[in-house]
Amino acid sequence: MTIAQLLAEMSTSQERIWAIIQYWSSVSFGLIVAMHVIQSQLKWVIVSLLLILYTCYSSFCLFLLRQAIIMAEGASAQARVMLTELKTQGSDLTIMREAMETSASIYDFAATLGFVAPIGLYLLTIGYTVYRQIEIRRGS
Repeated sequence: MTIAQLLAEMSTSQERIWAIIQYWSSVSFGLIVAMHVIQSQLKWVIVSLLLILYTCYSSFCLFLLRQAIIMAEGASAQARVMLTELKTQGSDLTIMREAMETSASIYDFAATLGFVAPIGLYLLTIGYTVYRQIEIRRGS
């Protein structure tokens, strides 16, 4: 692969990661809104099944996210190796090197956020669903 192809793969991976996060977040917030809007209590069996399905869906999305991140990291590592090889051959690739360093810092930030945000949103969704059902039962 050429550096251009690797950079294109990194860009595609970033888009894939963003799409997975957006879709999963939409489902999570949709569940929160649904629980907020519901005015009648649901049977605990239904709430339990809903939470189990949401947990399975979240696990699947996190699996897809992990795979996309692994692909992006692999492309990034390969591009760094190629840039280092071209630098030792005397090529001036200052702009490409700066672009790679910027991408690396974005990936580092995304990796940190990628661990905190999904766990927080998952716990919030589960917690609010249970809380809302308890509050509806108390009000009845």
